[in-house]
Amino acid sequence: MGRCRVIRDGRVRGLRDPSSFDAPGHCQGNVLPLNGPSFARPDRPPRALKDNEVLDLGGKRVRWLDTPHVPHSWDAGLIYEETTGTLFSSDLFTQTGPADPITESDIVAPAIAVAERLPFMPPTPMAEPTLRRLAALRPTTIALMHGPTFKGDGAGALEGLADYYSRR
Repeated sequence: MGRCRVIRDGRVRGLRDPSSFDAPGHCQGNVLPLNGPSFARPDRPPRALKDNEVLDLGGKRVRWLDTPHVPHSWDAGLIYEETTGTLFSSDLFTQTGPADPITESDIVAPAIAVAERLPFMPPTPMAEPTLRRLAALRPTTIALMHGPTFKGDGAGALEGLADYYSRR
């Protein structure tokens, strides 16, 4: 018999045996199943993607890109969704303060302003070539982790950021 974690008001409230629910063995109501028939089990063990490896998600194709030290540690990497031209940029182009959810405005100048106040990316000779490699993908959307989603010339934005890091 499976167990369920009871969720109320967005917080975990402990474990309950599903036999206490109306349908034994099935979690109902505001609960999260931990195992049992509705718990997704993978059909194969997880594995790390290789640099430039593409994973077909059934209508979407994501490409894993190794980006050592860009923006953070040696094991950094980004995902590029090929069918929509979307680069998931992690902390590249970080902005602070309020922003609209989507922008077509400059994202390079705000990112440089943050980088000068809060230098979170290690000084590495890999920054410029990595950013130019990303620019070659010609993304039309850049999904910022800290800031708005950028719609427009993603290659130009990445080249602008590469120019900045080439002078550091």
